[in-house]
Amino acid sequence: MSSSTADQQQSSPGNSKQPSPSQLRYITEGTFGRIYTCNGTNVVYKMVKESSRGPKLKEEYTIYDEVHRSLDGAVFKVPRPFEYYSPPYQDDLSSSAPSSTTPTYNTPQEFDFNFVFPAFSMSLIPPLDPIITETYKSVFWSNELQRETHEIRLFRLYLGREDIPTVTQAIQPGVQTDPPLDIGRYEKLSAALTVRYGGEWELPDPKVIAWNVGEVLARLHWMGGDFNQCQRFLPPRTLHSLSTSPSSHSPQPTTGMYAANTLFQTMKRLATLIYTQEMYYPRPHQIEHYTQFKRGYVDIVEAILQNGLGGLGEDLKRDIIQAARGFFEEYERLDCEKMARKSRMGKKVVA
Repeated sequence: MSSSTADQQQSSPGNSKQPSPSQLRYITEGTFGRIYTCNGTNVVYKMVKESSRGPKLKEEYTIYDEVHRSLDGAVFKVPRPFEYYSPPYQDDLSSSAPSSTTPTYNTPQEFDFNFVFPAFSMSLIPPLDPIITETYKSVFWSNELQRETHEIRLFRLYLGREDIPTVTQAIQPGVQTDPPLDIGRYEKLSAALTVRYGGEWELPDPKVIAWNVGEVLARLHWMGGDFNQCQRFLPPRTLHSLSTSPSSHSPQPTTGMYAANTLFQTMKRLATLIYTQEMYYPRPHQIEHYTQFKRGYVDIVEAILQNGLGGLGEDLKRDIIQAARGFFEEYERLDCEKMARKSRMGKKVVA
């Protein structure tokens, strides 16, 4: 929701120790992590709630780094990651030597009770202007909520949702700082800002956002996030044998029950995973926004094939094209089935 870039934030804190409890201010939390700000800085810290989530947090930190670098110079930004902190007793999270293409993981010498679990620091996303947050409250919050003091720093835009109530009557503890928006709410907020303040507060078109989301997803799927290093793309080992280690974020089955899958099968399975678990992406029945989302994804895949994979052969290029097509075919099939079920049950057709 903010147009400020991550690189405009405070530079990396380097090898500094983690902040003391008195410096930290709790913002919000998600399924497995809590977010804190550090007083007087433009840095935030994400800490998992239990040590078993450490490897997942480390993977998330790496994804942030890859996507941040891949979007350098673009309008669409993500926070810049600085350091990954691992408690000394968790050797499994810090013992492996980082490669030249991954961020450096630092282990501070001292940990207080707030950071007994793995954490990482990243740039603070600039908070929303008070004009936007106050307009949001006046449009979507009940009178009771408007009379209370609630901080709103960011919005969560769920492009795939259409069922968020028009008026919020109550707020769950811990999530009031980043309330949700679906497309309907987003457009209503945009219209309210335009009416009250003119073009100065015009929000980006949600179709443009949908295109950018498709672009980011494609880069994660096919380049490990790094658009400037297309040589890092690695297909499944069943299709192509390369000596380099695969990127952990490329859609490739290498072990376990899916190790023999083709790239096409892998992408269909990935479509199921995204459709059933992620609401940030438009659904096919949301025709205008989904078309832009798909276009953004396909544009990046075409750019990869034209500019970065000339040495991998035409057969592999065809496999990639078919796999990307299979991803959307499966995504659209799942949506069609869900909409048909809702129709049979007489329910309003929403995501």
